[in-house]
Amino acid sequence: MAETQTAQLEFRLLGPLEVVRDGDALAIGGAKPRALLAILLLAANEVVARERLIEKLWGATPPPTADTVLNVYVSRLRKLLGKDVLLTRSPGYLLRAGATQIDVRRFEHLVEQAHGAEPGEAARLLREALALFRGPPLADLNFEDFAQREIARLEELRLTATEDRIDADLSLGVHRQVVGELERLVAEHPLRERLRAQLMLALYRSGRQAEALGAYRGARRVLVDELGIEPIRALKELERQILEQDPALHVREAAEPDERVAAPDAPPTRPAARPGRLVVAAAIAVAIAVVIAAAFAFRGSDQLFPVAGSSVAVIDPRTNELVDAVPVGRQRSPGSGEFGGLIAIGEDAVWVADTGGRTISRIDPRSLNVTTNGLGADVFNVAVSAGSVWVTHRTGGASRIDPTDGSVVETVSLSGDGGFPYSLEGIAVGDGSVWIGAGLPGELRLIRLDPRISGREAEILLGTRSNHDIAVGAGAVWITNLLGNVVWRVSTSTHAVEATIPLGSPTAVAVGAGAVWVASNDGSVWRIDPATNLASRQIAVGDGPADVAVAGGAVWIANRDDGTVSRIDPETETVVATVRVADRVVSLAAGTGRIWVTVPEVDGGGASA
Repeated sequence: MAETQTAQLEFRLLGPLEVVRDGDALAIGGAKPRALLAILLLAANEVVARERLIEKLWGATPPPTADTVLNVYVSRLRKLLGKDVLLTRSPGYLLRAGATQIDVRRFEHLVEQAHGAEPGEAARLLREALALFRGPPLADLNFEDFAQREIARLEELRLTATEDRIDADLSLGVHRQVVGELERLVAEHPLRERLRAQLMLALYRSGRQAEALGAYRGARRVLVDELGIEPIRALKELERQILEQDPALHVREAAEPDERVAAPDAPPTRPAARPGRLVVAAAIAVAIAVVIAAAFAFRGSDQLFPVAGSSVAVIDPRTNELVDAVPVGRQRSPGSGEFGGLIAIGEDAVWVADTGGRTISRIDPRSLNVTTNGLGADVFNVAVSAGSVWVTHRTGGASRIDPTDGSVVETVSLSGDGGFPYSLEGIAVGDGSVWIGAGLPGELRLIRLDPRISGREAEILLGTRSNHDIAVGAGAVWITNLLGNVVWRVSTSTHAVEATIPLGSPTAVAVGAGAVWVASNDGSVWRIDPATNLASRQIAVGDGPADVAVAGGAVWIANRDDGTVSRIDPETETVVATVRVADRVVSLAAGTGRIWVTVPEVDGGGASA
């Protein structure tokens, strides 16, 4: 009986919130009951604690009656939906619903089905998915704080599905019909380079070569004027192909009425930042593969970017897509057991430690030009402070580099008792200092340097030496100990070890988005609350997480052994996107509007894919 009653319900979030039973909309009530229902639906089949519900409904300062009022709202919703739908589960409530009952889940399922489908079937599935939208998602709750992130996510998924559908249409020869739609979309999302490329291709195939080139010039003008960056390499190469009238850009136009797939009547509205995977239909795949034949390839439904070894792959966080690859010095093979921190961002550049040699590479984030400087000693790690770049050497030295020309200003020798040189590994910058993990047989110390004078300010004994990573934030230095299965918290003011937090196989650490994020070699990420030092919410990611970074409202994980990057939403603590990079990756850094991922040199020095 309970299943029958539940099956009659349909929950709609892709527009104003609605609950429908047997075709009739139910009266949910006022703003707060609607908000409560939306919160429970967004976490369907999971328990939501009462405290979290109260915080989301009333903010940080709820009224004294909040507890009582919540009971009233829950009672009313239970009466409306059925006692077997809204359940009490300690420490809160659970709303039970099947995947087909919630329009958001149906939308996501249809989009997933379109991945890897033939262009005609993909276009049909994506149109069916997009038709579920009745307007902006959660339209009647758009001023609620809790809804903002989900609205942005759903809007982005909607735009991404639209782009995927246009790719499918273009591969079917439906280019004239999508020009108008693309012009509207580009006007709404002027920084969306994928839309710009689609418009250029549709115009060119429609016999409008001059307008296609004008679309490129418009894209370049907007990107340079607003962001100070050049268009991605694929867009530049597409312009070149159009100028040369490359035959690879052509596709047979759908001439018969029954071959055409009609464009939608109205464009989608205002999406923001895309999580999710790229689905590129056959013709676009051919065009882009020709554009960057040495770097890009698309196979089936997955975006596979065969980045050559000893390179840095570039991800656009707006689209979660790979957009470039930059050859640099050699990177350590992931099989060596070391983790994290081989790339850093600062002083208007991306810095990559050449762990297989004695150089450091500087990447200009706009032009992607690379400058390599010799350092005279084996390089192990890199960090950037105000006005300086720091690298550690395995042989006990830390070099300070002038970021303007890449020259070594000085090298500081660091040694322990008896003059034995430390083995220097992890390095981080924060709280006005440079922090370095320094090891001797059987012990690990944390050294604090004053970056202005390169003087040693403090030296803190931590414990048994092990592979480790360092991050600074929340008034502390956080150090992982892989073999010891702990994370140390060291106060930046007193230099005392304030906490030893047990975590299995921690490989890398970063601070941001209100938490400390620790990658674990078991394929997961832990969230540590810096207020309590408690670890919670083990989030499954890829195989062999080796590095972590926080930027732009997201947590990014480099999964060493499967060559992917996972994007975690820190609010929902879930993986919202996975980007395939290569067979293996080593580390990553976030900054300059991009995610930068190092790809190691493989055996024999060949490509990693």
